[in-house]
Amino acid sequence: MLENNKTGNWLFVSYRGGTVGGQMLGERFNKLKKIAKINHDGSLHALGHSIATHLLEAGMTLENIARFLGHSSLESTQIYTHVLQTKI
Repeated sequence: MLENNKTGNWLFVSYRGGTVGGQMLGERFNKLKKIAKINHDGSLHALGHSIATHLLEAGMTLENIARFLGHSSLESTQIYTHVLQTKI
């Protein structure tokens, strides 16, 4: 993608320069868990919740977390971050 001067808003890019879908990311996540010998249940969705919660605990604003997650409403982000519900 960089070699061809393409632009996009993707965090994960395939070796061909396209977007990487959720199924492929899930497969890679599970493969990395196996390599790391992590036997606990977990998913990319759960990882997203954890990251959002840690960002909030570290002082990132809810608005910035919403932007980071691609949420259009703060209500979605409030549900996504577990800490906020206990702080209200």
